[in-house]
Amino acid sequence: DDPDAWRLRQQEIRDALWRDALFPLEELAARSAGETMPPPAVRVVGQVNDPRGFRVQIMVLESRPGSLIPITVWVPRTITQQIPVVIMPPGHHPEGYREAFHQQLAMNLVLNAGMAVVTFDPVAQGERWQFVGRNFKAGECSFDMTTCTRHKAPCTLALDAIGQQLFLLNSSLIAYFVHDVLRILDFVAGRLEFADPKRIAMVGTSGGGMLTAV
Repeated sequence: DDPDAWRLRQQEIRDALWRDALFPLEELAARSAGETMPPPAVRVVGQVNDPRGFRVQIMVLESRPGSLIPITVWVPRTITQQIPVVIMPPGHHPEGYREAFHQQLAMNLVLNAGMAVVTFDPVAQGERWQFVGRNFKAGECSFDMTTCTRHKAPCTLALDAIGQQLFLLNSSLIAYFVHDVLRILDFVAGRLEFADPKRIAMVGTSGGGMLTAV
């Protein structure tokens, strides 16, 4: 019943997550929660102009040396002032941000709400697939994104395999997920001139929802 006590508990949880789950990654240890850093290097590789009234810029963002993230920036065709930007991590789908539901949500936010949307491929999804041709558990998962239909969705054993290796190094996979999002946030705040810095949000479903909550 005490709002101040709830806020204190929220801060305790955030501090514990930052210290215990995220701290092992040096790039996160060097920055405070809520702090922005100089924007990362970004290369534009293409653009799609949709006649329905929006355009999509296709880019590659370097979140850390040698770690490239395919991203897309969805914006209304005409921008006359700063607008809200929504960072949208996809759920556990092999196509990453290309999955139809995520693209429909991005279009709705751009066309119906006048917002910009930034989507990207998380680790082991889309163009960041890392287990081509490998079979860690014969008969259960071939790590083949074109044929894996366990639970009618891509299996997450790839993430399990990466996470277990990181545990041996006293690190965690979620730290890399969070670092990617923070670098995308740095990109939005530092390179998108149309972005309203006071109206940057994040939304996701499934794995993307978990990442949004963290």
